[in-house]
Parts: sequence; structure tokens; C-alpha cells
Amino acid sequence: MAVAAGELELNIIKPVIFDALHSALTDLADAAAALGEKCLSGMIWNRETVRNHLDGSLAERVEKATQVGYDQA
Repeated sequence: MAVAAGELELNIIKPVIFDALHSALTDLADAAAALGEKCLSGMIWNRETVRNHLDGSLAERVEKATQVGYDQA
């Protein structure tokens, strides 16, 4: 009777889900560390080039469009 009511049901999939999630998060952390170490470490930003790229982006226009409307932007 208890089995029919679900009282003795054991959720055996939770450890499998936890293990897969833990493995994925560990891989993500390792990838982030490798990216920082091998690609971003020692990078020097050219502020003028960055400013030129930002000035040419659509971010400001999109923000303005959400405030004043798409027709006026």
C-alpha cells in the first residue's frame, strides 16, 4: 500500500544528475581558467581603438530607441 501511495519511492536519478552537473561545472571552471591563462593574461588594451569600436557600435542607438521609440531613433 505504501508503494502505491509513492511513500517508498526512491529518487535514484538525483545522484546521476548531481554528478553530471558537477562534472559540467568543473569542466566550465577549467575552461575559464585556461582561457584566462592562455588568452587573456598579459593582454594590453589600446584605449583609442576600443573607443572607436564602441563609438561605431549600435548599443547607444538601441538604448535610445527603447527610450524614445524606434521611429525617432
